[in-house]
Amino acid sequence: MSKNLFQGLNWGIFRDLEDKVVASTQFVDLDRNNLKVFSREFVNLLFQICTNVEATFRGMLYSQSLEQNKKAQLARVKDHRAKAEKAKGERVNHLTITDYREVFEDFYNLSSCEVIIEPRSIRLPSVPYREFSNKTSPVWWQVYNDVKHDLAGNFEKATLETVLDSLASLFLLNVVHLDARNFLIENKVLKGFDAEYQVHPGTFKAEKLKEKFANIQHFDINVPDCIVFTSRLFLFQPGKCGENWDQKNLYWFYYI
Repeated sequence: MSKNLFQGLNWGIFRDLEDKVVASTQFVDLDRNNLKVFSREFVNLLFQICTNVEATFRGMLYSQSLEQNKKAQLARVKDHRAKAEKAKGERVNHLTITDYREVFEDFYNLSSCEVIIEPRSIRLPSVPYREFSNKTSPVWWQVYNDVKHDLAGNFEKATLETVLDSLASLFLLNVVHLDARNFLIENKVLKGFDAEYQVHPGTFKAEKLKEKFANIQHFDINVPDCIVFTSRLFLFQPGKCGENWDQKNLYWFYYI
C-alpha cells in the first residue's frame, strides 16, 4: 500500500492540487493583502487538500520505518493500524487528526517544521503543524471541519491563507516521509547545493544523495551544504544544514 502511494502516486496528487492553487492566483494574486480573500473555489480546494492529508497520514501509518520506534510508541502505532483496518471493513473513518498527531509528531517533529510559501517572491512562512506541540489541531484543519459541517455559516473561513497552509501541510508530509525519500531524490524534489561551488554549482548525483539522505530523518541532516525540498510553491530546508538558502543559490534549486 504505502510503497505505491509514496513512489509517485501521492506526489502526483499533491502536484495536481498545487497546479490548481497556482491557477487560482490568476484571479486572486498571491499577495499578503489577499490572504483573507474567500471564494467557492477555495472551499473546493480546501476539501480536496484536506481529504488527501487524511489519506497521506493513513498511508504513512503503514511505514516500516515506524517499527524503529520505542516500544510505547510502537504499541500506539499498532493500535492505530488496527483502527485503520477496522475502518476499511466498516467503510467509516475511525482515525482523527488527533490519532495522527499522537503517532507522527513524536516521529517527525512536525510542529517544528517551517515551510516557505512562494520563496522566489513574497516568501510567506508557514508552520502548518505548529499546534501539534500544544496537542491541538492545526488552525487550517479546524477551518476545514467548520466549513465541512456548516458551509453557510463558515463560508468566509475558506480563504487563500487557509488553502496555502493546508497545501503546505500536504507538501511537508510528502517530503519528510522516509518511504518517499528515494523517489524525491530521483525526481529532484530534494536538492543539494555545495557551498564550495557557489559560482559554478555541481549537481549531486542521485545515487550520492541516496547514499547520504535516503534513510536519515530531516532533523538529523547536518551538513555544510544547503539541502532543500522544493515544489512550484514551496520550499523546506532541514534545520541543521550549515548554509541557509538565499538569492545567490536559490536560482539553482529551481532552474538547474
